[in-house]
Amino acid sequence: MSMNEEVSRLLENLQNVLTEVLWSSELFTCAIGEIEHAGYKLRFSVDAEVVRDPRATPSQPPVDNLPCLDGTFELTSDDEQFLRSVSIST
Repeated sequence: MSMNEEVSRLLENLQNVLTEVLWSSELFTCAIGEIEHAGYKLRFSVDAEVVRDPRATPSQPPVDNLPCLDGTFELTSDDEQFLRSVSIST
């Protein structure tokens, strides 16, 4: 598994955990209900930044020839699904 795949998997797991925790919270669901009852919709987002810990020993050597370094990249279906789940259209 590449580092990007591992980071994507970890972020997807974090997203699932946050969703489960939030929607299992009675306080959260009540707050959402109050907002909707007042005629509003809530768009909730979390900004997460993944950075390498300089003290950590990488499990794989860094990759110098990433295909996206030439200015192009391709979204996978997983990328598109994640972007839609956080209300970003592709």
